[in-house]
Amino acid sequence: MNLFSRSITVCMCLVLCGSIAGLAQKGETQDEHDKQIKADTERNTKYHNNADDYPANKSSAPNVPTPPARIPLTPKYTPPAPTENERRVEAARPGMEADFREAAAKANRGDVSAILDTARHYRTGYGVAPSRAKAYGLYASIADRDSEAAFQAADIIFDAAHDINGPAGNTGIPTDETLAYTLMNRSAANGYKPAIDYLKYHPQHIRNTALFPPMEAYVGGVIEGRRGDISPTTVQQSDALIAQYGKQKKDGSLDRDKLAKHSRELMNAGKANLYGVGVPVDLQRAYQLLNLASAGGAPGADEQLGWAAWIGKKSEPERAHDLCYVVYEGQGQYDTQPMLDYQRALCSSLRNARTEQRTRLEYAASGGMGYPNAARAVPQAITDLAVMQMEGEGGRSEVAEGLVNLRRASDTGERNAQYLLGRIYAEGNYGVPKDPAKAAQLLQAAANAGQAGAKEYLEKMGAVAKSN
Repeated sequence: MNLFSRSITVCMCLVLCGSIAGLAQKGETQDEHDKQIKADTERNTKYHNNADDYPANKSSAPNVPTPPARIPLTPKYTPPAPTENERRVEAARPGMEADFREAAAKANRGDVSAILDTARHYRTGYGVAPSRAKAYGLYASIADRDSEAAFQAADIIFDAAHDINGPAGNTGIPTDETLAYTLMNRSAANGYKPAIDYLKYHPQHIRNTALFPPMEAYVGGVIEGRRGDISPTTVQQSDALIAQYGKQKKDGSLDRDKLAKHSRELMNAGKANLYGVGVPVDLQRAYQLLNLASAGGAPGADEQLGWAAWIGKKSEPERAHDLCYVVYEGQGQYDTQPMLDYQRALCSSLRNARTEQRTRLEYAASGGMGYPNAARAVPQAITDLAVMQMEGEGGRSEVAEGLVNLRRASDTGERNAQYLLGRIYAEGNYGVPKDPAKAAQLLQAAANAGQAGAKEYLEKMGAVAKSN
C-alpha cells in the first residue's frame, strides 16, 4: 500500500471513530440515527415543495387569502390647457354677448350698420349661437343698399352651392349660383374691392341659353326614335298578359323560363301602351308589362322603363325621381349600354350633377363604357357632350373638341346638331368664320327633319336678307 492509500484509510477510520463517539455521547443507536436522518430529509423535501411551510415564512397573522394584484386604471383624461387666444376669447365672451344684444336691438330699428354687425355675429358665432341661415337673411335684407352685405350674401350662397358646411350648415340658404353672381356683380359695380377680386379670379360661367337649351329640351326627339318595331296591341291582350304573369310574380310562383319565352311579347305590349300604338297611352299598364319583360330578361326593357319614368315625370311631376330609380337602382344599375348611359346623363342633369352628366355623355357618345363602338353611339349624346365641352360645363372648356363632336353629330343627321352648327356658322361664334351658305344648308336640313328652332331661324334670316 502506497503512502496515498494509507492516508485515505487513516482518514476514514478517524471519521468512523468520530461518528461512533458522537452516537455514544448522545446515547443514540445507529437505528435511531438513521430514522432521524430520514425524518430530516422528508421535512426538507416538504419545505422545498411548499415554501409557505418554512418556519421562517410563517407569520402569526390569520391565514387570509392574498388579495389579487390591482389592475392599473386608465389615467383620467386631462384636457389641454387653453391657448392664449382661447383664454382671450373666453374672457371677452361676456362683452361679445353684450355687443350682440346691443347690435340686435339697433338692427331691429333698421340700422344698416347694426344689421351688418348682427349678421357677422351670427356667421362667426361670437356672442351668439352660429347660424349661417340667419346671417344670410340679414345680409340679403340690405344687399340692395350695402355692397358688403351683397358680397357676404353671395359668399354664403357659394358655400351652400358647393356644400362647404354640409347639409345641416346650409339649411335655409339658397344654392342658386346665378343669384350669387347677381349679388356679387352688384357689389363689384359699387366698387367693393373684395367683390371685384372675387370676380377677377372666379368669372361667371354664363350658358348661351339662346343657342344651347338644356339637354332635357331634346329628349322628346330621342324617345321618338325608340318607338320603332312596335306591333299594335289591344287592351284585352295587355290585361291578359298582366293577369297571367303578374299574379305569379306576386305569389312567388313565377316560372322564369316560361316568362323568358314570352318576354318579347311582354316588351312589345309594354312599348305599345307606352307610346300608344293600337291602344291609348297608359303609363301604369306600360310599367307593369315592362317590369315583367325586364324580369324575363328582355333586351332593352330597362331602357324603356327609363323612358316610361321620364314620360310619367313630364305628366306627373311628383314622380320625378322614377327615372333616377330605374337607371341607377333598378336592374340596369351596372349596365353600360349607351342608351342607358344617356338616360343616366339625363338623370344627372335633373339633379344638376354636371360632372356626372358629362361623364355619362362621354360613355353614350363613344358607344359604351370600356368598349367604345361608334356604331352604337347615341347621336343626341354626341350633341349634348359637344355643348358641355364648348360651354365648359362639368369640366374644362374644350371648344375645339366640342366643335369636332358637333360636326360629327351633324354628319349622322342629328337635327339638333345641324341646327346648332348652322347658327354657329351664321353668327360666327366660337371663333368659327361666318359662312352664310353653309349655315343655310345645315339649318334647312334641320328644318326638314322637324327641328322647330331651325325653321324659325331660317325665317329670321330670310327677313333680315329682305330688309338688306
